[in-house]
Amino acid sequence: MNDSNKRPIALSILGYILIIGGVLFVLKIAFKGSFSAERNIVNLILKGMSIIVGIGYLKMRKWAFYLWIFGYITGIILLFVWPPSEEVLRIYTSGKSIIIMLIVPTIVVILTLNYWGKLK
Repeated sequence: MNDSNKRPIALSILGYILIIGGVLFVLKIAFKGSFSAERNIVNLILKGMSIIVGIGYLKMRKWAFYLWIFGYITGIILLFVWPPSEEVLRIYTSGKSIIIMLIVPTIVVILTLNYWGKLK
């Protein structure tokens, strides 16, 4: 692989974080589902998408970013349209969680756009 096709370390880290986070969340749902059965299925689909997005980033594919945006926006919409229990909703709408929900996508967008020309 020549230098122009070499995967940037930042995208490698992002890809692995998405894969590991997705796998851990899927395992958590499989062994200790915190939500209703329907919500667990939706969460499995969204976290499955996270794993696919991570693989897409490792393969340097633009579709990974588009799929990530779709999954992220879908997750946020579902959080407020189809809220989980009051306890979970309270956690997700706390100041700390909202800040994280703003910082993480900002990092993903900045990293992706910074290397957009290298993605296929």
